[in-house]
Amino acid sequence: MIAALLLAAAATPTLEEIMRLPPATAGELALAGYPHEPIVEVRHVGDALPPPGTTELTMVERATALPGGGCLRHYWRVSFSRLHSDDTGGPQYLDVDRARSRPEVALGSGAGCPTGGYVGTHPDLAPAVAIAELTRLHEWRAGHGAPRYRCTDRTGSRLCVTAAGLRRELARVQPWMILREQNEIVMWMGQRGAIVTELRYVPGDQVTTATVTRFIPAPF
Repeated sequence: MIAALLLAAAATPTLEEIMRLPPATAGELALAGYPHEPIVEVRHVGDALPPPGTTELTMVERATALPGGGCLRHYWRVSFSRLHSDDTGGPQYLDVDRARSRPEVALGSGAGCPTGGYVGTHPDLAPAVAIAELTRLHEWRAGHGAPRYRCTDRTGSRLCVTAAGLRRELARVQPWMILREQNEIVMWMGQRGAIVTELRYVPGDQVTTATVTRFIPAPF
């Protein structure tokens, strides 16, 4: 059993080896067997605490333009861990069966796909739908066809005191996640991991009302 583990480890890249490689090469090695676009960025995960003895990396794909407008890319989480949980100084090896991805979309422009400003979305929400709803939000921010907002603030930030102040704040905070819950579109805005400003509405040709809720997310 020990010999088999050692043979497997010899053929499995370590965290140190992956971090020394260019992003595209690191992606080919770490994501072998997974279909993906070329990796353009590799970084340590900063929004979650992995189990002891484990390190997680984020690998970001090169974005591709969607036929109807906007851009799509995936970011991958890959894990590295030591052969033995009580080994505090040994190398961390790639967990080849634990890679997972999540799509991100951005509005983009005629000049091509942007490098930033991507919004995470769930795989069950079609990228074209996510792009259409982000476009709707962009138009609301610009003052075109904005709905009547029902507002709740659970943080004491005075978000809901005046309609004008609410509109200014909605134009300032940036979305970082869009998803569908039953028949509603839900967007989370602000800074990931911090106070959430949630926008929720039933999509359609014309949206007349939307709900805004500001809250502190539960710790993870």
